[in-house]
Amino acid sequence: MPSLITLDFETAYSAAYSLKKLPTLLYIADPRFYVYGVGVKIDNQPTEWVSDMDIAIKELQGMQGHTLLAHNTKFDGTILQFHHDVTFKRYADTMAMASGLSPHGSSSLATLCEMLWPDDPTMRKGEELEQVKGVEGPLSPEQDKIIGDYCINDVDLTYEAYQKMAWYPESELDVIDLTCRMYIKPRLILDEALVAEHRAAVLQTRDDAVVAAGIEQPILSSNQQYAEYMQGTLGIKPPMKISKTTGQPTFAFGKNDLAYIKLRASKPEHNKIWLARDLVKSTQEITRSKRLLEAAAADDGWLRVPLKYYAAHTGRYGGGEKLNLQNLGRTSKLRLALTAPTGNLVYVRDLSQIEARVLAAVAGQEDLIQQFRDGEDVYSIFASDVYNRPVDRKRIIIDEDGNEITPDKTEGHVGKVCILGLGYSMSATTLRTTLAVGALGGDPVYVTEIEATGIV
Repeated sequence: MPSLITLDFETAYSAAYSLKKLPTLLYIADPRFYVYGVGVKIDNQPTEWVSDMDIAIKELQGMQGHTLLAHNTKFDGTILQFHHDVTFKRYADTMAMASGLSPHGSSSLATLCEMLWPDDPTMRKGEELEQVKGVEGPLSPEQDKIIGDYCINDVDLTYEAYQKMAWYPESELDVIDLTCRMYIKPRLILDEALVAEHRAAVLQTRDDAVVAAGIEQPILSSNQQYAEYMQGTLGIKPPMKISKTTGQPTFAFGKNDLAYIKLRASKPEHNKIWLARDLVKSTQEITRSKRLLEAAAADDGWLRVPLKYYAAHTGRYGGGEKLNLQNLGRTSKLRLALTAPTGNLVYVRDLSQIEARVLAAVAGQEDLIQQFRDGEDVYSIFASDVYNRPVDRKRIIIDEDGNEITPDKTEGHVGKVCILGLGYSMSATTLRTTLAVGALGGDPVYVTEIEATGIV
């Protein structure tokens, strides 16, 4: 019985319709989607080009108990699942493995081949696919031969690359399999009504804020017009900074620009303007809602989870398909819109202080490890050092009106930000900005550069 099925679909594309223009699912679900054929390799047998999809699918249906390998398995695996209800026991992906080898480089098959066989020009990806760009239907016999040979070469390169990377850790191959299955085999149902309602509410809040500010939205959207309004109407000199991209002076209107943060704090009489500007420029919740709705609408309400394996050198995931489900807002209703099918439940899990605990272990910080073992509040302990007095962020007292208050809440929060950030090399400058913007849902805290340096 075969154990590894390597394949590659060749599909129609054009300047307006391609994976560069559309997310994977929307490309596959589009009425323009057309398969020219598929290259299939069973274990190490010769690769076959099959342009009759009925034949190909019938063959693949009998192999679902094995491993599917492709370069960008999310694409090929979703074609099989979405259009033919064919899934596999396990998934492997040389594109993901390439990301593990070079997180900040290209993970294309062409680049991977050059990386694995730098001195072998025979192990190179072809460029014949360009010859059928814009062809929407069946290929001519001549085109079919060209694309068939091109596809066979791709499949063979993918198979050989996988064999060349046989040293890849099994535990990481498990992660790649999981990453593929989270997209190819969707398990979540999107509450589309809740998302639509949330999006409408966010838009309404923005529009109301613009009206309350009494400024036209284009002025709030444009840095130049916003600066001119600030200078000419409010009599406030716009804060400036040096752009990291151009090296030239530019407006410091970013949410993490300390000069802008301080300016806003010093001019509370203009809070309606500051809020309107924030809401006009903060489009993430609006665009994310739109993309969620588009994805679910194309998939009968199912929501696939697109994650990019090894998006950074640390091995962490990145978002995919212009969507990142890892950073949904703590209070965003979009979290509640991720629901389970009937008869299933969504469980919310949280690993307590996992970043600080793992880092303490990796760094060999025995005193901190012992504090965790003893169940001590490490955030309060660090805050006590910062403020040179005992701090207990969980301490509760009753005020003169009988209300419960936590007098060390702010100081304890500073300790938390420090423990979670400074261990990962946060600088004094970044610490100042992080505290000033109200990190991790806390209130803004302002410290001087000298104080921030001392804390670090």
